[in-house]
Amino acid sequence: MGSIKTIDVDTKEPKSTLDLISLKSLSRKLKKNAAFYDIAIDVISQAANAIIEESNLGNVNFSLKNSSEFYEIILSDDYQMPLAILTGESNKYQYVIVVLIEYDTEEADVDKNVNNNIVLVHDDNEYCDIPSGATSIVLRLNKKGMRICSQYEPLTKKWEKVDLMATIGYTENQLSTLISKDRNDLSMVVLTLYKDTYDESLSDEELKQLMDDNKEILNLNSFFEDNSVLTFASDSNKKKSLCITPNDGVNCNMITYEKGYYCVDVCLFGKYIQTVYKTTDKEKIIDFANFLFYRLYPNDVIIDAFVSRDTFITFNRKGELHTHIPSNRSQLKLTPDESEIVNIVYSILEAKLCN
Repeated sequence: MGSIKTIDVDTKEPKSTLDLISLKSLSRKLKKNAAFYDIAIDVISQAANAIIEESNLGNVNFSLKNSSEFYEIILSDDYQMPLAILTGESNKYQYVIVVLIEYDTEEADVDKNVNNNIVLVHDDNEYCDIPSGATSIVLRLNKKGMRICSQYEPLTKKWEKVDLMATIGYTENQLSTLISKDRNDLSMVVLTLYKDTYDESLSDEELKQLMDDNKEILNLNSFFEDNSVLTFASDSNKKKSLCITPNDGVNCNMITYEKGYYCVDVCLFGKYIQTVYKTTDKEKIIDFANFLFYRLYPNDVIIDAFVSRDTFITFNRKGELHTHIPSNRSQLKLTPDESEIVNIVYSILEAKLCN
């Protein structure tokens, strides 16, 4: 017979602790990603199937053409779906289904006279916001010239001429590029990002100008695109200026290009704080970016930011703010400019935590 151990219930035995925060964080991230895709599949399927049935295109097979944009959403930590583009074809025509997905804090207001197919979504999800609704339309193109011919109108049950810019916010040339084999064209990536950021459309000429204005930062991003996120600058004075930032979800610096200078900015929770370093030398910014984009952090660090060329701060899960000053500095203390940025960052963090 085995021995019996007597335990004094009044005595609290010390318990060891296990720090598994990093694994729990990764688990939640993966669950959030899975939830995002499950919602996308459900919403797009409902909206696309409804317009397919309405337009009698049940004999046409459709496939999603812009899946890479849904992946980019996950990298940017946004988790709000872009419009979905599905294509299919018959002997004479190519068909394009566009699903416009909307998010709203209030229930979508549906106009029964709108000539589009609308699917309302009512659900709750622990990990992602649920769209308030989705509008689907189907376009028909002549396969010979791949030009937009018409849009199916559910009310009249006819294929009618369409104003693309007014309907979905794309020019004919932009939509043709999106659904072509070259749909991952960098200009389309930038266009989608611009529309998501500013909720505005661009003509072909405006898009070309936007690409020209940002060619230096786009070229810089090509060196680090596996570890970077392309976005638009938070500084309101730099509207339409692209920037790159690490995709680690920890660092709060972004690199922009303005008036001949590569600039390193500090931005926290979408708020531009200050430019902390600038140079006209591309090799210098590449050296700095190499360090910025390939950094490793302790598990408890949740915020990291350079406050000058060689000094950075970290903020951990315990609420501790640490400064990291290079040892070759004559006095191991922050400069006045660095201190000002640190104070701003800390006040923002403090306000965020209090809320």
